[in-house]
Amino acid sequence: MMEDTVTVNDEDLVLIGTFAIRGINYQNDDGSWRKDNYKQLEYNTQLDLVLDNNEYDSNSILITSSEGDLGYIPKNMTSKIRRHSNKYLVALLIPGQAIEVYYDSSKLHTPTPTPPFDFNTLVLPILFSILGWSLYFNGFTVSGFLIGSIASTILLLRILRN
Repeated sequence: MMEDTVTVNDEDLVLIGTFAIRGINYQNDDGSWRKDNYKQLEYNTQLDLVLDNNEYDSNSILITSSEGDLGYIPKNMTSKIRRHSNKYLVALLIPGQAIEVYYDSSKLHTPTPTPPFDFNTLVLPILFSILGWSLYFNGFTVSGFLIGSIASTILLLRILRN
């Protein structure tokens, strides 16, 4: 099966599908009308797709533009786009209150890597935890407890963050 491709900004993109914009006749929270936002855009304008966990659909995908929100990908089509959510996605506005969604399989969307542990991240809180709890158990109850508990808390937060 031959895949439909298009070139955008010197990138060859593969068509996922063409989708009608759902909810285009509704008003946005900021008071703007989605249809008015749509009318201000030119065809082939690049749009943003935002994974949107709203009260009506936990898997919804919001279509936004420089003019504001336009509506949603149809509910029965969100899984088709979410399958490609780790790839670089491009959505283009087309006539008929619709969009075309493409992906570039050569560019994977990856989260920012977590920096590696350094000396200050774990070793210093461990040393201060040991020092604090040693003081606590050797009679310096207030200062030992404060140093030990604060250092242990910092250590725990750093481990959970990474």
